[in-house]
Amino acid sequence: MSTFWTPSGERPIPRDEPTPTSAPAGDDPYGGGEELDEEMQAELRAMQEQMLRTPAAIVVANHCIGLVELAALHLGQNPPNLADAQISIDALAGILDAVGPRMGDNGPPLRQALNQMRMAFVEARSAMGGAGGTPS
Repeated sequence: MSTFWTPSGERPIPRDEPTPTSAPAGDDPYGGGEELDEEMQAELRAMQEQMLRTPAAIVVANHCIGLVELAALHLGQNPPNLADAQISIDALAGILDAVGPRMGDNGPPLRQALNQMRMAFVEARSAMGGAGGTPS
């Protein structure tokens, strides 16, 4: 069973799709054209159905966590990549400002993560002698 990570914990995602079969052997390393295309389309449809069963706030929260992780990765470089970290931080802020309370229980921990990334950005910029922008 797949799960989505959210600030409030793992959320199980039920799987209704069949287990993919192995590709047929042959000269084609990808398993032979149309059959693979049909399998990929079926798998894509199953993934889309799974996404539709998942509340949008949970999917958006997962993307927000990705932005937090991206900002942290850029801030953790030596030297920190302030420009890319700032884009990630600003994108997260934009999502949280636009969606606000509709994020439900995930909103406050994501807002806290945003504040932590902003503070880490300021610390990294100060350590570099003040070069770089200011996160929104």
